[in-house]
Amino acid sequence: MEKLKAWPPVLLRKWLLTCVIGIGCLLVGIVMFLAAGDRVMLMISGLLALMTALRSVTFFRLVSKQAYETVEGVCIGIKKAPLRKQRSLCLLTESGAEHTITLDKQTPVRIGNRYRAYFQPSGTASEAAPFQSFLVQDQFLALEDLGEYRAGVEDDSEKTSEVCGN
Repeated sequence: MEKLKAWPPVLLRKWLLTCVIGIGCLLVGIVMFLAAGDRVMLMISGLLALMTALRSVTFFRLVSKQAYETVEGVCIGIKKAPLRKQRSLCLLTESGAEHTITLDKQTPVRIGNRYRAYFQPSGTASEAAPFQSFLVQDQFLALEDLGEYRAGVEDDSEKTSEVCGN
């Protein structure tokens, strides 16, 4: 239980929701089986519950071992591609490195806010590279909004928005 208290809140919420979805699918299957005698629904919901349980276990192991990478920075630009369900978020870290993260369009982000992104470890990313790009499909775990950045938002965003293509 103490390990769960040490987890970042956004990762804990994602793990708990995954567990609840798996249990909910199993319960729906059991209710449908008892009400209508539908064995197919019971088998499908059982398989879905098993897959979410496996996903929950692997996610638990990843976060308990703290085997994830974080990128924390200020949002300096958002690129929206037409006819796509994704958009790119440009983050500027305190060290001056720029990171581009591809997210779903439904994810609420604002220019000038600080964000912390969590990723599974990747063998290709290096600390020496000043520009890194992360895709949501690859190793993305969660995005945490840390609030509005207060010092120098106007100056930094004007200078670096040209780099992001805005």
